Amino acid sequence: MLRWIPLTTLLICVTPTAWAEPADPAEELVRQALEAHPSLDALREQIGALESRSWQASARPEPMVGVEYSNMPVTAPVPGNHPMSGVQLRVQQTLLVPGTVPRRIAAADARVRVGEASYEEARVSLAAAVRRTYWQLALTRQLRTVTGEHLTQVDQLIDAVRGAYEVGKAGQHDLLNLQVLRDRLQDGLADHDRADRELTAALAAAVHDPALAAIETPARTAVPSPPGSLDELVERALAGSPALARLDATAAAERAAAESARREAWPDLTLWAGYRVRAPMDDGDDGTNQASLGLSVPLPTAADRRWGGREAEHEALARAADAARAATADTLRADLDGALARWERAAAKAGTYREGLIPDARTTLEATLAAYQVGRADYASLFQAEVTLLDLERAARVAEADAALAAVDVNRALGIAGVAGGEAR
Repeated sequence: MLRWIPLTTLLICVTPTAWAEPADPAEELVRQALEAHPSLDALREQIGALESRSWQASARPEPMVGVEYSNMPVTAPVPGNHPMSGVQLRVQQTLLVPGTVPRRIAAADARVRVGEASYEEARVSLAAAVRRTYWQLALTRQLRTVTGEHLTQVDQLIDAVRGAYEVGKAGQHDLLNLQVLRDRLQDGLADHDRADRELTAALAAAVHDPALAAIETPARTAVPSPPGSLDELVERALAGSPALARLDATAAAERAAAESARREAWPDLTLWAGYRVRAPMDDGDDGTNQASLGLSVPLPTAADRRWGGREAEHEALARAADAARAATADTLRADLDGALARWERAAAKAGTYREGLIPDARTTLEATLAAYQVGRADYASLFQAEVTLLDLERAARVAEADAALAAVDVNRALGIAGVAGGEAR
């Protein structure tokens, strides 16, 4: 006698419960990562170092003082033995060309802005990485749940087919085929457990907390709505992308450095003053003290090679940053177009599967099981109905996760840490 399990009981095992949209803990993980990740601390310290350079750039050349035991005869090195001998005191000061220090400060400040833009870019990248890992973890757990539900269902189908086999209405190969499917599902659970462990470890590293508590993930990934058209997104990305901001700051910094080098090529003046203390001489010279003033200027024999070469170097680096920005803007548009296409397709696919294909597949399984019970459907149809439902439920969850991951990519391009409730923020 066939040991049939009530169809309603069988379907309860695979029918998802009604999902209420859970609170999203991803934002809390992002907050923790942005507060605690050591890579951001390193960038903050680098910005502090750049700010110190700006302070250093404001320094002017220090005055120099000297004392000279001057013009002493080698045979009698004491004052009074030569008309020019004496002890000379000297003060010297280099006078920079006007505008040199402000340009040095401007070049150093521009490097600070590059560091700040790099810091913001790192924050957005870290937030996107955390959210991406979180949704991958959520998908892994959802697929593990689906696998567990279908593992239970396949066990029940094995019992049903075994009953049919015992009365000669099913072949041994039918039973073995289901057992192979069961073993594959069981093996899949181990893969999901391994992936869960890896992704949890990655999140623990991102928030700099090796003892990270259990991470909650939703039973179903809500599909957010795209925040705008491609043209709107591109316009926002061009205005807010941290990658573009970094390249703009880099080009500005290189041009400021080139301007500073251009001014450094101008020769600086050095002004000096001396006062010589003399001793009276035997020839009637009363040893009157003497004063002297002097002005020196370097001959710019190597200025073109030194400062002209440095100016050309920075100008070339500025043009390189401009070209990189143009290339990045093109890539940004292509990435946004691709991410938006993935987002829209995944959202449509998830809706189609949830609203049409999965209910139809479940109805097909129900009808096939009922027909198999009375001998009007063969085992192959029953097996195919189960496999189809399994594939569709997996595909629906993958599509929902793809939409969430595409949203992360879009918001990273926009310079945003994450999204919630379909709204970009």
